[in-house]
Amino acid sequence: MGAPARIEDPPGSAPTLYQGLLGEQFDRLPEPLRRFHARPLGGAASGTMRVLRGHGWLAGVAAWLSRAPPAGEAVPVEMRIAVEGERERWTRSFAGRPMVTRQWRAGDELVEALGPSRVHFRVRVEGEGMVFEQLRATLLGVPVPALLAPRIEARAQTHAGLPGGAWVVFVRIALPGIGLVVEYSGTMADAG
Repeated sequence: MGAPARIEDPPGSAPTLYQGLLGEQFDRLPEPLRRFHARPLGGAASGTMRVLRGHGWLAGVAAWLSRAPPAGEAVPVEMRIAVEGERERWTRSFAGRPMVTRQWRAGDELVEALGPSRVHFRVRVEGEGMVFEQLRATLLGVPVPALLAPRIEARAQTHAGLPGGAWVVFVRIALPGIGLVVEYSGTMADAG
C-alpha cells in the first residue's frame, strides 16, 4: 500500500485545527478522519453510541454538571462542528440532548472547554486513528491538582470491518474517588 493521498486545502486557506495540531502526522490519518478534519468550514457526522453512566449519587452529580448524555444502547448521535475563527464549536446531540464544547490550539496542545472547565490534550496519530492524551485540567482558570482532575481517555479510529467513511469513537470520563462518570463508544460516519 502506498502513502495515503493528501487532501488538499482550498487555495489560500489556513490549516484546520487538527491539521495544525498534527502537522505532518495529519497525512498518516486514515482517509475518513483526514477528510472530516480537513474541512475549513467544519462538518457533521452521525452515528450510534452505547452510553454507560457511573453509579452513585456523586457520579450522577458529576454527570449532570458535565452535561453527560443519559445511559442507553444504540443512542442516535448527531455531531456538528462549526469553525469560529481559530476555534471549533463541537455540538454532540445524543438522542436530541446537546452537549456543546469548544476546542482550540494552545501551542502543540488541544484545549477542550466545557463551561468553566478546560482539559489540555496531546493529540497523536496512533495505529489507524488518533489518541487524545490528557495532560492537565483547569477549572475557572485554576489548575486542578492531578489527584483531583478528571481522567479522560479518548480515541477515534478506523478498522477494516467498518463501512467506508466511518470511524469508531471511544470516550471515558472518570473522577478520582468517584469512578466512572460517563463512557460512550460507537461508530460515526461523515454526514457532510
